[in-house]
Amino acid sequence: MHEPAIIKLYGRNVINADGDVWRFHRRVTGPVFSEKIHSAVWAEGARQAALMFRSWTSSSTPAGESQEGTEPAAVRVDTLFDDTLKLGLHVITGAAYGCPLAWSGPGSAPPTTSRVPYTYAQSVEELNKHLMPLFLTPRWLLRLAPARSAWGRAWTAYEALGGFLRGMLERERARRQWGDDPAAAAGAGEDEGPRENLLSVLLDAEEGGDEKLERRMTPEEVLGNAFIFMFAGHETTANTTHYALLLLALHPDVQTHVLAEIDGAHRAAAAEGRPALSYERDYPRFVHAVALMQETLRLYTPTSVVNKCAAGDQAITFHGRRYLLPAGTRVAVNITGVHSSPKVWGDHPLAFRPDRWLQQQQQQQECTLLKPPRGAWLPFSEGSRMCSGRKFATVEFVSVLCTLLRAHRVELLAPAEGWGEDRVRKVLAGRKPGALTLQVPQRVPVRFVRRT
Repeated sequence: MHEPAIIKLYGRNVINADGDVWRFHRRVTGPVFSEKIHSAVWAEGARQAALMFRSWTSSSTPAGESQEGTEPAAVRVDTLFDDTLKLGLHVITGAAYGCPLAWSGPGSAPPTTSRVPYTYAQSVEELNKHLMPLFLTPRWLLRLAPARSAWGRAWTAYEALGGFLRGMLERERARRQWGDDPAAAAGAGEDEGPRENLLSVLLDAEEGGDEKLERRMTPEEVLGNAFIFMFAGHETTANTTHYALLLLALHPDVQTHVLAEIDGAHRAAAAEGRPALSYERDYPRFVHAVALMQETLRLYTPTSVVNKCAAGDQAITFHGRRYLLPAGTRVAVNITGVHSSPKVWGDHPLAFRPDRWLQQQQQQQECTLLKPPRGAWLPFSEGSRMCSGRKFATVEFVSVLCTLLRAHRVELLAPAEGWGEDRVRKVLAGRKPGALTLQVPQRVPVRFVRRT
């Protein structure tokens, strides 16, 4: 099966390529997601989550009394959806693109080659809102559309985000050219991200630095891959984090297990004389946190249906009968149906139960993660075309969760404030209209309460 070539806004990439072209793109981009980059995303996830939380305590409405000059006992957050999207965008930009960002103010956006008056986050948000005009309309026609029309706004967002992508590529070129000379590399930015990142690998493939590759990557392919990893990568993790925090607020019993795991990791780190958690030493401890992510993705998978196309004649077996799919047959894979099948997930497949992912080891107190049957859990696809950023996303999720819940727990507002459990469950059962991926359709306020 191959993917239909629709996500080609800035150029061919590892998502929309097929056959030998796909193998070339995978060969270039696959090695980026190494242990080195996973360590970087752990650190950047913790940094950005701390900055986000600091913005809440300094500007959000306190939901509890506090002494002057101290952090409030509880903080109400009304912008969880927007902030988790911004968090995901900042984390992937810093860890995978080598361009660390401040949360707000100077340094909160990468360099750009465009004069479009959009912020980095605005360009991504507007592009997401106007994907259909971009998919269906020739670029030359979009360019002529009235600025305030849907087509004009689509073109503006396209130009704005393209400017940021090109700006980051130019920054990386300057850093590669001038190395560690701080004076010569002033134009490359003051804050240094990981030395080897997605952009450096793409530029290496474009400039012929890897002799093992059969050809060079074209500038269009470089830009196309820079776009697709940023666009697809940040939103999936951001939405999963958003849903997971709301689910933890709805299920205090599940949150208790996650908090105990976080506390245990910090105790172990303190016993070893380490003031903070690290990817290398602590990430493997987080079984309950990963189970939370996987259960959230099972019930709230980003894409409910994935469209494929048979690359050649292919036989499948269904209910004991064999069927032939001719080459070119379009196939719609019902991910939501797969994720809610009683044959795999038991009598209550729609129940939120992260413990279904845990299995107790005989004669041991530790749990390990259950591996579902092949084809039963597909948020990152499966097989040779499985998303190469799966572990990147998981590490980011755990790092962010550990930071936000280090000293706090997340709770729903009091029912008297209009946000009882029934209303929140109803919101979670809906879907934001017009969104390419599953998103919470309404902003749900929560509060973070300091733990004692």
